[in-house]
Amino acid sequence: MLSEKVFNSTFIVSHLDELPNEQIQRFYYPDNLIGKDGIILSIIPENKEKWIGVFEFGKIDNGLSGVYSHPNQDYICIISNGSGYIVNSKNPEEWEEIKLIPIIDVQVIEEKNIIIFAGLTELCAYNSNGLLWISSRISWDSLTINGNNGTVIKGKYYDMRVEDYSEFEVDIETGNVKGGVE
Repeated sequence: MLSEKVFNSTFIVSHLDELPNEQIQRFYYPDNLIGKDGIILSIIPENKEKWIGVFEFGKIDNGLSGVYSHPNQDYICIISNGSGYIVNSKNPEEWEEIKLIPIIDVQVIEEKNIIIFAGLTELCAYNSNGLLWISSRISWDSLTINGNNGTVIKGKYYDMRVEDYSEFEVDIETGNVKGGVE
């Protein structure tokens, strides 16, 4: 499982192999139902009580899993086998699912204070205030991010119209797409 702390954060997070026996408040994402398998995390927010989060696995085989810092220092991003969650570490009842399913890649743009998530056909970006943008459709199925230069995300996708790979660029601040299927 990936773990990337780029942005400053006000919490400590650790991965657990199983639920602890001790009595600690537990939260189950996305629907608060006990009994679903997922990534188990212990989260200790600054000046708050420790809590346990169980983040349900996505429905794709070998999906991306990881824990990422968020541009808002109180929030944490969790990708669990392709399903994504953003949770307020100080108030775990305040959370949202990331707008793309499945998530196949994550790009952190530290200098812009933005985190970008890639799905199979679109990208979406979050800043410290929440969702910044969702791009227009870039591919019909399965895009690949090659990197970023601080201004644009660059990648490729299979274009069945020309039966070859084509390139795209997405403006990091606006989500405007150059290239792609639309």
